[in-house]
This record gives sequence, structure tokens and C-alpha cells, in this order.
Amino acid sequence: MWRGAQVSTGLIAALAVLSLLWVGYHFLAVIALDHPPLSPTFYRGYVLWSCGLLLLNFGVVLGAAGAIVAYVYTATLGYISIEQVIFCVVMTGVCANYGDAWLRRGFAATSGMIALYMAGQIDDSEAGMLVVPIMVALCLVAYLVGWMSRSQREQRLRAQEFAFQARSDHERRFRLLARELHDRVASDLSVIATDASESKRAEEKRELILQRARSAHKQLRRIMRLLELGESPSGESPLGEADIRAQLRNSQGILESLGVDVEVEMSGEPGELSGSARENICAILDEAVNNVIKYGDRSENARCIISISVDSDAVDIVLRNTVEGENARIKVGTQMGLQGLRNRADAYGAKLDYGHENQDSWRLEVKGHAKC
Repeated sequence: MWRGAQVSTGLIAALAVLSLLWVGYHFLAVIALDHPPLSPTFYRGYVLWSCGLLLLNFGVVLGAAGAIVAYVYTATLGYISIEQVIFCVVMTGVCANYGDAWLRRGFAATSGMIALYMAGQIDDSEAGMLVVPIMVALCLVAYLVGWMSRSQREQRLRAQEFAFQARSDHERRFRLLARELHDRVASDLSVIATDASESKRAEEKRELILQRARSAHKQLRRIMRLLELGESPSGESPLGEADIRAQLRNSQGILESLGVDVEVEMSGEPGELSGSARENICAILDEAVNNVIKYGDRSENARCIISISVDSDAVDIVLRNTVEGENARIKVGTQMGLQGLRNRADAYGAKLDYGHENQDSWRLEVKGHAKC
């Protein structure tokens, strides 16, 4: 913002207290030490000091501008205000702490010019030559103090950002692991539970059940190893590079083994998609097929149509399957099984649409980007 960074409230309060002590000292000197009455110059200087503090409360740039304007004003009246000199020294440190590079250097240079002007206003040349190094030294000390404070604050901010990033990476890693568990293991367990629950077909499906159980066990061991090593599953896929055609064949084989008539439609070249897009599409397919296994039609008329259309900019995934009885009511009433798809679609930046086409048919569509 043009007003500059917001200065610490504590610093402004400390400067306000300092100004009150300064005024109190002068009043006490007049009352107790029989000093001459305070001149209009003193009151003008104090009012300008107070105005500078008020502007500083709204931003460091305004505070610096107020200090310069106040000093120029007193200079045009032909006198030097000690209050303005003190405020300029203080503002040198404040600008070094809160200002941008141009403000820090510009105000420091302005303070140097003020020192030279003060030296020229003093009749005693020796005293004038003494004012310059004193003023420069005070401004230099103030600048160094402000710069050190700024460096410490930036170090704290970097440490906080690093801690936040580390915490975010930690949380992200565990979300990825949780997703791996859901995508890889839950699918296998769904097939096992579905086949094992059909006692009449359990024996003929014994080999498939064993195969999926071994797969689930393998994935559990892989994820446990990742947890022990503190690594992320990103970049490591148990199936190698995501292959949409292979995923379609795998999904078709699983559904057909469960007695579902499957039709697959593929248009476009999935190899032209980015690796991230292919990975997300495979995960969405896996999740959608898992929902068909758990909630789809299991009768002799069970049917599922999987359609994927790929072009240079977009990907359209449509899955239609028959539903019946209790499973249809569950989908309408609680939308069970869709949360995982929503999470995947959100991660992919895709649009998810679903609902009944008719009483016996469920349709799910995901529209995503070819490059992500």
C-alpha cells in the first residue's frame, strides 16, 4: 500500500510516552528550576511531533513524510526545533525497520542533509562542524538498530513459514497415504467382501478373492513401509506409470468377474494427456468402479457402460450402470460412495455430475483438463 507497512502499536505507544516525558521535563524545569517560560517554538515543535506520531500510526511512509514536512516547516520559519531533530533520528530507525529499500535509504540520506543544514544554521563554525558527526552518528545508530530489528523479524517470519510448510507437507503426506489406502486397498477389499458374501459363487470366485486379498496385503505393506520411512507415496505407483487403457481393461475384468455386463468406449489418445491427468483419471475410474461393485445392480441384467473421450484440451469420463432395490435408495438418500469421487474430482480440478437417468440406471460424469 502507498501508506507503507503498519508500524508496531507498541513502538508508537513508546514514542508517545517519550514525547509526554519530554514535555513533562520542560514544564518541570520551568516550575521547579526557574527556567524561562516555554517559547512558541517549543509548542510548535511539540505539535508537529504529535502530528508525526499520528501519521506514523497509519503507515511508515506517512510518518516519514510528516517528519520531513515538519522539519521543512520549522526551517522556513528560521529556527531549529530540537523536537524535530529527535523525531528525524527516531524515524531513521523506524524506516530502517519497516520501510522498503527506497524509503530506508531515502530517509537516511534526508537525515544527512538535515545535519548539513543544521550545521549551516549555527553561527559558531566549530560548533556547526561538531553537529554534523553527532547527527550522522545518531542517525547511523538508529538505522542499525532498525535494520537489526528488521532482520530478526524477517528471520522469525521465515522460521514460521518453514514450520508452516513443514506441517503442511506432513499433513499432505498423510492425506496422500490415506488416499492410497482408500484407492488401492479399499477396492480390493470391496471385491473380496462382495464375492465372499455370495456363498453360492464363493467357491468359483476363490481364485479372484485370493488374488485381491494378496493385492490388498501387498499395498498395505507398501504403505506401512512408506510410513516407517516417512516418505510420500507421490511419484511411486504400484502399477507403474498410469495407463488409462490398462485401467479400463482391469476395471472391465473385475466387473465381468462379478457377473456385470461391461461395455467400454474409448475415443482419443490418452497418451497425449499429462502424467498427472492420467494418474487422476485412473484414480477416478478406480473409485467409480469400486462404487459400482458396492452399490450397483447384482442381478443377471447388471450392466455397466464406461466411456472416455479425450481431446487436446479436455477429458470426459461417463459411467452408466444399472441399480436396483436397496442400493438405488442408498444412492438417492445418502449419496454414499460419492465423497471419495468428490475429493478426487476436486484434486483434479474437474467437474463432477451424477444422478439417475431413470429408475433403473445411474449416470456419473467427470469433466477434467487434459493438462494439469
